[in-house]
Amino acid sequence: MKKNINKKGFTLSEILVTIAIISVIMLIAVPSVISINSRVNKRLYESKKELILISAKQYGMDNLSLFNEDTLTITVYDLIKTNYIKADKDKNNLCENSIYKDDGCIFNPEDDSIINEKEILLTKSGYRVTTKFLEN
Repeated sequence: MKKNINKKGFTLSEILVTIAIISVIMLIAVPSVISINSRVNKRLYESKKELILISAKQYGMDNLSLFNEDTLTITVYDLIKTNYIKADKDKNNLCENSIYKDDGCIFNPEDDSIINEKEILLTKSGYRVTTKFLEN
């Protein structure tokens, strides 16, 4: 007499093969996603710096009388205080626990550091103003 074997589900070897395949895919995918995320954050930071320089240029054009011998050094925080740029949303309460909690902070998306103290050199030539970040 034959027994009817009801075969429902997967065998142990089928499950192990599936786990192995998923593991290989994860080993390939995770570093790629991390790399892409890093590149996106770097591009985001470069775009943010460009917008800050544009705002600093506008600040310089609006305040030509502040220049001392055709140069002026300001910080990102000066632009926040004078409403030339808007502070970022504080997602990790980093700004709340700093000296900038009243006016807000600008964050570097690469490492979530506060860049309020980053200095910008403004140079005046007639009625034209050029800007660049000073390296710290």
